[in-house]
Amino acid sequence: MAIFTRARVLLSAVYSYSADFRRFWTYSQNGRPLRNTDTARAHMLRISHALEKGMVLPTPRPGFGQDKINQLIGIIGETSARWNVSHVEKIAFATIERVVEFHNARDLRLPEISAQLGALKARFPELGESAGIEAGALTVRKADLIASLPNDPDAFFGSRRSVRLFGPRETFDFSCLEHAVRLAQRSPSVCNRQTGKAYIFTKSSDIDLLLSYQDGNKGFGNTASALVVCTSDLSNFYKVGERNQGFVDGGLFAMTLVYAFHALGVGTCMLNWSQSAHSDRSFRKVCKIPEKEVIITMIAVGPLREEYQVAQSPRREPSDVLFIDDPAIVVSSPLKVM
Repeated sequence: MAIFTRARVLLSAVYSYSADFRRFWTYSQNGRPLRNTDTARAHMLRISHALEKGMVLPTPRPGFGQDKINQLIGIIGETSARWNVSHVEKIAFATIERVVEFHNARDLRLPEISAQLGALKARFPELGESAGIEAGALTVRKADLIASLPNDPDAFFGSRRSVRLFGPRETFDFSCLEHAVRLAQRSPSVCNRQTGKAYIFTKSSDIDLLLSYQDGNKGFGNTASALVVCTSDLSNFYKVGERNQGFVDGGLFAMTLVYAFHALGVGTCMLNWSQSAHSDRSFRKVCKIPEKEVIITMIAVGPLREEYQVAQSPRREPSDVLFIDDPAIVVSSPLKVM
């Protein structure tokens, strides 16, 4: 029997890995960044971010980025003609304008690029709305940053717990859902492509149905006021080396979302999506999540009670997870040295 069990597990693993491969191969860019609106706009964000990074280096190279600018101008023109002007085209256009201004301030004029921008704006007047977009380099004052930080970081991070005793649904402020997602959009992502997405379900019947596909919510999941399904869009990735990047970006987005809810005083419990390809396919049919997105996790969300119990969840010693290359650095507990 053990042999048959192992064979069944092996076949399930092969099938699931094959499904992952097919999904990445089908929906990632694969050398065709302009194949659809999703891939094209991710491509624009990637190039725009490369230009922004060039502006904030310690010693920017004079005249940097002109090849990327010309490439981006061509893409903006093509995508605007094919699919109209979206917010992403405006971001790309604004980024180019900021780079031109950056070079102008250093007495390096780019008249040909300025002329191309003018022609592009004449073809697509909506690009003129990019003036209000905060693209390019931003000066940050350390004092302002420090003033915005929590007074007690240890208390903030230490107080975030998985909540399995939510308050009454009628006390839940549903406006926090959009607020938390807006905060989570500040999550880091590869080349600022912002692949994370949140699908939120608030009807009790929908929540109960979706949670029936997940293994770890019995006894409390049905008390959540909302259920978030976090995903990552594979059309944002352009090379084989990024085959797992969706899980990284999506995981960062989900984590930031959980801490955003925590900052708003809302309870959450992350629910893993460790499922086979068969279960994943069945779940997608119910919640209508596109095939081009990988499902990262679910999050049960609800109001906090005045008092509730949580699992202590003791953490490992820092020495189990922290490795420092310099043994002379003094820390609070013995560490493994690289």
